[in-house]
Amino acid sequence: MVGVDFLYLYRHRVARPWLAIVVFPDRPADTGIITPYAALIGCGLLRRVYLSDLLGAEHLGFNVRLARLIILDQAQASVEARALAAERESTADPLETLDLIETILVYEFPQLTREEIRAMLHLPVTDVKKTLSYQEA
Repeated sequence: MVGVDFLYLYRHRVARPWLAIVVFPDRPADTGIITPYAALIGCGLLRRVYLSDLLGAEHLGFNVRLARLIILDQAQASVEARALAAERESTADPLETLDLIETILVYEFPQLTREEIRAMLHLPVTDVKKTLSYQEA
């Protein structure tokens, strides 16, 4: 579970304090504390977060709301994704953030096409054949 984290800390010679967070969609997905990691949990270096605990929460940060998309049903995810897409301008890279929102929705709702997801986000669907670069080629 945290072996990769320790390898990262070792390879990068991290000297500052650190904290590992394990994110589960809900409490049943947590298989319990593995004995070797009990001490890390006990001293606060390893924390578990359950996204389902955030379902009714308000006033969450942008990144937490982004992660919460993973467990929302399609109707709720559509509303939240549109809100996140509208707020993306406040992020470091708005286009990359929008791409991340779309990617999360693609994986969470595989029955939807990318065009349907773009429509869910109220984004224009571009016909590639009508673009100038396509016509010039």
